Amino acid sequence: MTHPRSPRRGLTLLELLVVTLIIAILTTIAVVTVTGLTTRARISATYGTIRAMEIAADRYEIDFGEFPVSSTGTTFDLNATLNPVTPANGNGYFLLSVLHSLSGSAANPLDSRFAGPLLDVETRQIGEVESLDVWGLAPMNLTRPASSTAATQQLLDAWGNPFRYVRSGPGVGSTQDYTDFVGTEFPVTSPFANLETWYNYGRFQIVSLGPNGTTFAAPNIGLDEDDITNLGSGL
Repeated sequence: MTHPRSPRRGLTLLELLVVTLIIAILTTIAVVTVTGLTTRARISATYGTIRAMEIAADRYEIDFGEFPVSSTGTTFDLNATLNPVTPANGNGYFLLSVLHSLSGSAANPLDSRFAGPLLDVETRQIGEVESLDVWGLAPMNLTRPASSTAATQQLLDAWGNPFRYVRSGPGVGSTQDYTDFVGTEFPVTSPFANLETWYNYGRFQIVSLGPNGTTFAAPNIGLDEDDITNLGSGL
């Protein structure tokens, strides 16, 4: 006895919509997960670079009695409507100091005490200041002495932004550079604000603009919640 075959049944429009929705949800979850992992990896790498910069600066201070020179006279021009950066200086003189000596040549250093390079960096971590174009924004403006052309290279964070490095020196206890380059100040609520004024008094400040590429205006540079710094708590 033969049985009639059941007619083949295709997917209904509703079923196709449900399948499509499930695929879209799974894709979104995957993208969010990967993006989150990537961001955390970049944050971790940036903290690691800051720590390496701290070690290099301390080694330099042991040899020379002062920390590497502040800034490069560069300013970020982020065209941001929120958290404008005015100013946020780079780290070109720091990088020059610890890699090549301020003469620009490790083979013929400015000072015989130079025993560098004091920092291990990869080429991809360095950007030439005139060519930096981060997230489609305008390249940074550059003002520097004509004799200091070697200081145009910047050490970059994991998002391609230059770190901001400002030392407290040059003399012991001097905060001249913090004043000249607009250092980050303690909040007025800090019990130490009236006497010490600055984060990392007597040492140096390092700031990455973090994942969102912006920070607060001076004197609060580096205090945005996603900024990555060596500033500590200020309390």
